[in-house]
Amino acid sequence: VALILGITLLALIPLALALGFTRPGWAAGSLPVLVYRLADHLVFTCVLEESFFRGIVQTALIRGFIDRGWSRAAPLGIIAASLLFGGAHVGGGTAFMLLATVAGFGYGVAYYLTGRIHYAVAIHFAVNAVHYLCFAAPPGAR
Repeated sequence: VALILGITLLALIPLALALGFTRPGWAAGSLPVLVYRLADHLVFTCVLEESFFRGIVQTALIRGFIDRGWSRAAPLGIIAASLLFGGAHVGGGTAFMLLATVAGFGYGVAYYLTGRIHYAVAIHFAVNAVHYLCFAAPPGAR
């Protein structure tokens, strides 16, 4: 899981920098507010998104591809779920959709290899926390 997290971050950080999808300037906010925002994000974003996209969508896609006799059911299911995950982030623009798709692939691989949703949630949270703490200024901080 640590390897998957490392690979996912090594793919996402240069991609985010290349796409200009960073807003340096995180400096505002107290520690309690930061902890609250991260905890809220863990529960209401990471757990819910991974439960849906990995636990339901990816699992159903892989099973459907297996039922149709497709030999590459798992990779196709992971890729399809990742594309849907990226598409769900259309509100952030094209660059964010691309980043979400790449990240979703990492989360999907973690879930597929371990069979445990909490690993996908943990990697999702770690990736988002790195982005939030290192690359994204909170609204109004500029």
